Amino acid sequence: MSADNYITISKSTFEIRHCCASCPERKGTLIGKGKNLEDAINVFEKWHKEEEREYGYFPIEYGIMFIK
Repeated sequence: MSADNYITISKSTFEIRHCCASCPERKGTLIGKGKNLEDAINVFEKWHKEEEREYGYFPIEYGIMFIK
């Protein structure tokens, strides 16, 4: 089964979004927002650990993209 997902982290707004590769017209679900890039990465890591705890193995199939 394919996860069909990826994460975007904005280098300007520090927003983190969980996106679906088969639905590129949608902007994805907002996970959170950091105060800076390092904080945004920490927000993502905390969210990912919580998702794995709740749902089990939770792969990010297409990885993390840093966007403008």
